[in-house]
Parts: sequence; C-alpha cells; structure tokens
Amino acid sequence: MSVAQLAEHQVVALRVRGSNPLAHPSSLLRRAFLLASVRHKLSYALIGLVLLAFGLWRVRTVRRSLPPFRETRFLMDTAVTVQVASRDTQMARRLADEAFREIARVEELVGGGATVEVHRRWERVPSEVARIVKRSLHFSKLSDGAFDVTVGPLTSLWGFVGGNPHLPEPEDVRSKLACVGYRNLEVSGDSVRGKVEGMSLDLGGVAKGYAVDRAVEVLMRAGVEGGLVEAGGDIRFFGSKTDGSPWRIALAHPRRPGEIIPLGDVGLPAVATSGDYQRFFWEGGRRYHHILDPHTGYPARGAVSATVWARTCLDADILSTALFVLGPEEGIRLAEGLPDVEGLVIYRRGGKLLAERSSGFEVKLKGTGISWGHP
Repeated sequence: MSVAQLAEHQVVALRVRGSNPLAHPSSLLRRAFLLASVRHKLSYALIGLVLLAFGLWRVRTVRRSLPPFRETRFLMDTAVTVQVASRDTQMARRLADEAFREIARVEELVGGGATVEVHRRWERVPSEVARIVKRSLHFSKLSDGAFDVTVGPLTSLWGFVGGNPHLPEPEDVRSKLACVGYRNLEVSGDSVRGKVEGMSLDLGGVAKGYAVDRAVEVLMRAGVEGGLVEAGGDIRFFGSKTDGSPWRIALAHPRRPGEIIPLGDVGLPAVATSGDYQRFFWEGGRRYHHILDPHTGYPARGAVSATVWARTCLDADILSTALFVLGPEEGIRLAEGLPDVEGLVIYRRGGKLLAERSSGFEVKLKGTGISWGHP
C-alpha cells in the first residue's frame, strides 16, 4: 500500500468507526492521536522520497559524466584514436591496447605504408592483402580508374612515400604513367601479377581503412557497449557512448584549420575523408597534394575535400579517393548509384568554396563559408 493510500485508509477508518464525536469526548482524543500519527508517517515518507530522488539524480549524473575510455597513438603514419564505451576502465584499456595491436599488425602486413612491387610472374601474397587488392579493383572498375591501387610508381616519384615530397620532372611523370593502370593487374586466389614491368601497389591509403575495420571488430567481439576508431580521417563506430548518447562525427573544414563541420547521422557506421589539406607542399605558389590522378600523374584538381559514408571503412576510404579525383558532378553520380553509400564533395570554383552531396548526406553548411553548388 502506498503512502497516499495509507493516509486515505486511516482517515476513512476514522469516519466509519465513530458515531457522534460530541457524544463521546474520548473519541476526539483518539481522532487527534490518529491524525498526528498519519502526519508523522507522511513526513518520513516524503523525506524518504526526496532522498531517493536525490540518490537517483546522483547516479544519473555520475552515469552521464563517465566518458568513454580514449587513447591516441601514432601508427600508419598518422594519429590513431581508439575510444571504448565501458564502465570497466581496466577492461576498456585492455581492449584499446588489443585494437592498437591489430592496427600495428595490419601496418606490418602491408609493408608499413611503402609501395609493394608487383612482377610479371605470379606471386603469392597474404590472404588479407589479396582481399584488399580485389576490393580495390572492384571500385577501380566502377570509377573508371579514378581510384587505382597501382598508382604506386607515381606516389614514389612524387616523394609522398618516404617523406620527401617534391615536384618531379614532366618526363619522369610520363615514364611512370606507363606503369600505372588497374587493367594491368591480375589477382587469382592469393596471388597477384602485373602485365607490365615496373608496377607497384600503393596500399597505404586503403590499408588504413581496413585497419580501422579490423580494430572495430576487436571491440565488437568483446561485447562492449560501443566503440570508435579513427585513423587520419577514417572513422568507424558502433553502439553508443557510456552514457547512452550517440557518437558525434564532424568533418574538418578544408580551408579553416581547427574548425569542424558536424555531420548528421545517415545510418551508416563508417566515414572517410580525402582532402588536399592533409599532405601537401607548395611550389611556385601552387599547392601540390598527395591525391594523384592516375590518368594524368599529377594531383587531382577537381575537389578540395571528399567525404563518404559506407558500411565499412575500407569502402569509405577507397570511395573518398575516387570521389575526390572524379570531382563533384561525376563523384556524386557514382555515390548515388551505389547501395549504402553517401557522399559529399567540396570544391573551389570562381574563387568560392562550393559543395555537392548525394541525396541522403546530412550536413549543414551555414556559417562555414561553403555554399551548395546546386541549391
């Protein structure tokens, strides 16, 4: 019986048990005593409710104030952050360490970011590398070579692999272009070969997305509430934060360092961004970045940033490069034609920053200095 029901029950009892209180003076004393007893019990009950509410508020406050465990390390030539949503800090720390070890394993698997030579004879490669190459060739065909994993000779020539970026001689670019082309790469089972001499694979970019996927799988298998892994603009997450709130994802502004552009939830767990502001150098007053157009041998000029949502970080990583090289019109057309893919391309035209997006991409550009190309 509740406190309110108890009080009502005792008051009703006073009314039905007594006949005429004026005819029996002692009944007045009994009524006064019972009313005092009810008030006494109500007072203690109210105090108990207040303390209970305060205690629940305190528990909720502590629950909300407990952030996910977070750690950042330098792997795969970039800053890698792992977040684990768990109230067991020791377990979260252990799982984060396992996720980092998995990323380090993938880094070693693909040669630490260096290009991988491909010869004209069949050569066996690790099964994971073969899967990465097959997925890369799949999107190379869909993008008509805008993404091309065989761009290795060019990235080496430009010095983006090895830490000495520079502007190469035009004749050297033309020479290396002859060694680039996904149609000259063959994969059979766990073996690969090239049809021309001098071919090499640039797995640095795609391997980063694959490593993020693998690290997230480590966290998911552990059954924690949620997790997020980020490696140089490649992000994948699952579940929620420790307090139950969703993960918030933002895009780095391509021309305002330190400023971010919040992204809306599109129902996909992985997102990757390719931008000309990530790795570049200046020569003759012009920016030369690391995202090379496999058709020209020079940095792609169709965009300043391309962001893609997908089911896996590997796919998002590959497609963000493809959309960047294709530019806004062709890039968004590609994204619209693929299931479980949303894309955003930011580009410069007429001295202004403009953007195009696929139909399901959620972002607000107000106050960013970026306008929609086709409002």
